[in-house]
Amino acid sequence: LGWAAVPGAVGYQIENVLSTATPTGTFTGASSTNSFPQQGLTALTSYQFFVRSDCGGGNFSPWSGPLFYTTTIAPPACGGTFYDTGGATANYSNNETGTPPITITPPPGQQVTVTFTNFSTEANTDILRVYNGDTVNAATLIGTYSGNTNPGSITATNPVGYLTFSFTSNGFTTLPGWEANVTCTAPPSCQKPIALVTSNVQATTATLSWGLIGNAVSYEIFYQVGNTPPTAGTVAQFTSNTNSVNLTGLLPNTLYNFYVRSVCAGNDFSLWSNPTSASTSALPPVCGGNYVDTGGPTGNYGNNENIAPLQICPNQSNPNEKVTVTFTSFDTEVNYDGMYVYDGSVVDPIFQIESVNGPGTTPNVAQPGAYWGTTIPGPFTSTSADGCLTFVFTSDGSITRAGWNANITCALPPTCQVPTTLITSSTLASNISLSWTQSPNPDNTTANAWRVIALPCGTAAPALNNPNWVNTNTNPHIFSGLTANTCYDFYVQAVCSATDSST
Repeated sequence: LGWAAVPGAVGYQIENVLSTATPTGTFTGASSTNSFPQQGLTALTSYQFFVRSDCGGGNFSPWSGPLFYTTTIAPPACGGTFYDTGGATANYSNNETGTPPITITPPPGQQVTVTFTNFSTEANTDILRVYNGDTVNAATLIGTYSGNTNPGSITATNPVGYLTFSFTSNGFTTLPGWEANVTCTAPPSCQKPIALVTSNVQATTATLSWGLIGNAVSYEIFYQVGNTPPTAGTVAQFTSNTNSVNLTGLLPNTLYNFYVRSVCAGNDFSLWSNPTSASTSALPPVCGGNYVDTGGPTGNYGNNENIAPLQICPNQSNPNEKVTVTFTSFDTEVNYDGMYVYDGSVVDPIFQIESVNGPGTTPNVAQPGAYWGTTIPGPFTSTSADGCLTFVFTSDGSITRAGWNANITCALPPTCQVPTTLITSSTLASNISLSWTQSPNPDNTTANAWRVIALPCGTAAPALNNPNWVNTNTNPHIFSGLTANTCYDFYVQAVCSATDSST
């Protein structure tokens, strides 16, 4: 407990009581300096303290205070049990902030191992972080854990053998938390790797990295589809002299568990590491195939997806063809789980096919250009030189839905390209300006005549013989004579010759 020093004071008296208690004016401790090491406190308990100056000769100042504080959970000791803040029988609390962190300290020359026997937190939001050392700032992050997946056994590999834990929770659901056994032993001659991380996970390849072990001369890597951990006699698929390896030959759309063990001098092997998991992506869809979400034809997509751009391109045997993707079903969480569609194989806003969320929906400021909800977008046909379409999908951490299914077809481009990127502007009560993008045709000519039409929103797509089509040679085109305060759908058809028009 501390306070500002008072000139002329020869000492100080302190009264420390529970935060709910009424102070008595009787000191519980005394100090000759402006701090006091308060002992005998109870873990996870709120207190208040007061202090007054002793100026000598029985002359005391009035009491200052109170200052409130709450003690932390007592760090578990070797041979003990490590619980969340709710203890053995209660849930942890909402809005825990992770400060101060809990550091478990072994005797000199030993290292801490924490083996979880139970684990249950709110997935993705109530998170336990484990660090290899005595601080969250400088120590290596071993892992981040939430949900019902047991973290298993975690062992320190730093020179002093410490492990540090930091827990944060949101303001909603609380769960039973965790229970773990704490043991301390002398470090093995060959430490097992920690902090495994996968990156650049593709359909058949992935990169696996881990923390360096000081006396390791190489590492062995083992991966499998099942959950049975490898044993001392397990044969590894890869060997690496560095703490990173590029894995090849993986199966598409498959969940793998990856393990690493150290190889030290004298053919001394460590234990296998705790696993890290990753799912390979599906093979890129091809002409004549289907494009579905990560949940497949029958499952939902996942939370917190940030799928790498998926490029669907023509078959190499027919490079002049153009890809068309026609959605047959579409269901994502409105406003949060969005799909972006790009014309070409490069993801850049200039190539984005639409600047609205889809037919009959309203643009969203947070995610302009995203398609979401249950309105089926498209169909989309590439007009780029490479004939490709690119799709990007992101989801948040809450609701998942059925996703989508789409058919992929490839064909030679039409001789008259369809107008794209329709934009309205200069909107008045009866006039609207409509502009569009007209791509060159395969023969390098470009349409300079069009047919345009405006129909009340929700009207069926216009027939080619609809009398309301208007011929125009200007882009943009000004629609006049519209009804005030009315929603309209606009269509444009390119006219390349008297016998050749676009869709």
